[in-house]
Amino acid sequence: MKLTCKNNQGNYKKTYYRLCLSVLSYGDIIKLDLALLDAGLICRELGFKGNAFILLNRYLDIYEVIEDNSNKLEEEGELKDTEIPQVDVYMSESNIINAQNKKDIHDWIVKANIDKSFEKTLTRKACLKCNKNIFEANLKCKSCNFQYDQCVVSGFPIIKANDAVGCSSCGKKALRECWNEWIGANEQCPWCKSIQMTYK
Repeated sequence: MKLTCKNNQGNYKKTYYRLCLSVLSYGDIIKLDLALLDAGLICRELGFKGNAFILLNRYLDIYEVIEDNSNKLEEEGELKDTEIPQVDVYMSESNIINAQNKKDIHDWIVKANIDKSFEKTLTRKACLKCNKNIFEANLKCKSCNFQYDQCVVSGFPIIKANDAVGCSSCGKKALRECWNEWIGANEQCPWCKSIQMTYK
């Protein structure tokens, strides 16, 4: 689904953003470097500079490990309360961008680091159960272990019940905005492939 949205971002702008963040939690079985790069770039494009700063910085950490495996991946404090793996991550055998593209990202991070107009943190939302701020893509609160329903389109947690819609055939839940983007372009539930309609 992420690849479908990536190849046609005009139809799936907000869904693609959410997919990029939600797949980060699978960094032990998918290439985390690619996932971080995609997530960081779409966050930067959409103006989520805090997310972009953290994720692209982490991408460069992995870039250095791939470049020289004597480098060790240190834990990143901003990722501690997320579901993004920090040890035993799966990564590409060789770097997926060239040295010039790496330099462009590095230069952006350096400029962003001295920019006082935004916080260098990930986007967080208050947990419905314990009210602790958690990373917006977490399906589970690391503080109280409350488990959220997952959007079948974006993989994002469904925080508010009134944001949720469902497939009339399989009953899978989705965020209204993501469902409407997906169904508007594909007309089929991504889970059961039944013909569906958008919601107002």
